[in-house]
Amino acid sequence: MLNVDLPGAVLGFVGVHLGLRSEVGAVERAVDDGDLDAARRRACLLQRVLYNHHHAEDHVLFPAVRERHPGAQTSTAELEAQHVELDRALAELAADVTRIGTTGRLIERHLVAEEQQVLPLWLAAFTADEHERPVQRLFVVKVAATERPTATILPPDVMPQE
Repeated sequence: MLNVDLPGAVLGFVGVHLGLRSEVGAVERAVDDGDLDAARRRACLLQRVLYNHHHAEDHVLFPAVRERHPGAQTSTAELEAQHVELDRALAELAADVTRIGTTGRLIERHLVAEEQQVLPLWLAAFTADEHERPVQRLFVVKVAATERPTATILPPDVMPQE
């Protein structure tokens, strides 16, 4: 049995990155198979998950890392700028799923940058117990009258308004 000795919050972060990579692959396969409806559905899911993930980073993770490592400002500012670029690219992808190659490369470049620049600082900056505390305030279940309950990783004070 494989034993990974990382805090649950870090495993969750890495798990989301793996899931995002998997969704890029699913959109690519759907486009390659000519199933553009499935590709659009998967692209919309990718857009929602990535939006929630990087907004949690912008509002919770990156500020916490900068507080402990002020020198991280340059890296996190660049990653936050990439989040804006990703939002734009994912909106374009929803309109034209054949752009998945370009968008997928942009997503991969960004995920690698986060894993190489922020993840080591995050691991070094907090104790195992401290890793878990912020996560407790990240998960909110949002229920609207017309939708099923959905989990999001945005704290309540940064939830997008409908």
